[in-house]
Amino acid sequence: MPSLEALGWTPAHAEKASAYPTAGLVPARIASLSRTWVDLLLEGSDDVVVGRVPARLLHARRRDERPAVGDWALVRPAARPGDSPVVMHVLPRTSAFLRRAAGPTSEAQVVAANVDTVFVVVGLDEDFNERRIERYLTQLAQSGARAVLVLNKADLAPDAAEVVAFTRARFPDVPFHVTSALTESGLGALSGYFGPGRTVAVVGSSGTGKSTLVNLLMGDEVMDVGELRANHWRGSHTTSKRQLLLLPGGGMLLDTPGMREMQMWGAQSALTDTFDDVHAVAERCRFADCRHETEPGCAVIEATEAGTLDLERVEHFLQLQAERLSQAALAEERAATIQRRARNRKRRPT
Repeated sequence: MPSLEALGWTPAHAEKASAYPTAGLVPARIASLSRTWVDLLLEGSDDVVVGRVPARLLHARRRDERPAVGDWALVRPAARPGDSPVVMHVLPRTSAFLRRAAGPTSEAQVVAANVDTVFVVVGLDEDFNERRIERYLTQLAQSGARAVLVLNKADLAPDAAEVVAFTRARFPDVPFHVTSALTESGLGALSGYFGPGRTVAVVGSSGTGKSTLVNLLMGDEVMDVGELRANHWRGSHTTSKRQLLLLPGGGMLLDTPGMREMQMWGAQSALTDTFDDVHAVAERCRFADCRHETEPGCAVIEATEAGTLDLERVEHFLQLQAERLSQAALAEERAATIQRRARNRKRRPT
């Protein structure tokens, strides 16, 4: 039976919990979400406990303030058999991997909360995509979690050594590991990121072998990819939703479904961290607000023409920057709309 510490509870979480009225409440970790219901991980229980989330939390004004998988919550236990525990408070997060929510919105969506490490799984087959890696790393730069590249499907890559060398040169500050979920090679190197109380999230696009990799890390060979075992949460693994799992050897694994899109969300500093080579050159531009398009004295244009900066990488940097600026403009417009509606409500006669 897991202890709170095995589920990731730390003195920092206890300190955050002390800011809330905690009488009669117990800590719980959110393992999965489904509309108004949540699967909760509680100290001393091998099974998930189905709980309820009140409307005030489900419909918080900002999407990133609503409960997310991996969150720590303070829960009011069920008063009698047949009742469900209720999530009363969600504690501030130690880390949060965000993306812009899908659709015409200006809100952030929490992909994974309170994780220590994020495995970005990339296929070494035809799926290998440098631009996608840059996008993931940009989003993770401000998450508070450590990004690790997992180059999977090594058995399907005849030029794996070449791709590995390219990855090492392009992303020198990002640790990476080469694995094959089919042959199970390279999995041992991933074990160092796990341990009691440690949480690792696994993200990546569909088709990278991510789900098979998760099954192997879980050590559950009888469970097919996508199969859901409903009664025992340690083996409840499906790729249709985010789910927090307890590894047999200790540690938590937060599995996520394959993402078809990773819309930008966050500050300029995230782009600067991922594209530090482009940023270093951009600082030499004649104009501080240079857009690196047609401006005279643009050091970035000069560097691409000289071949010292990769043109496709610069173009992707400009694309992500445009997405970020668009997101910021939408967020500003939404905030102004909320303020205007609030002022109008105050003016209405009672």
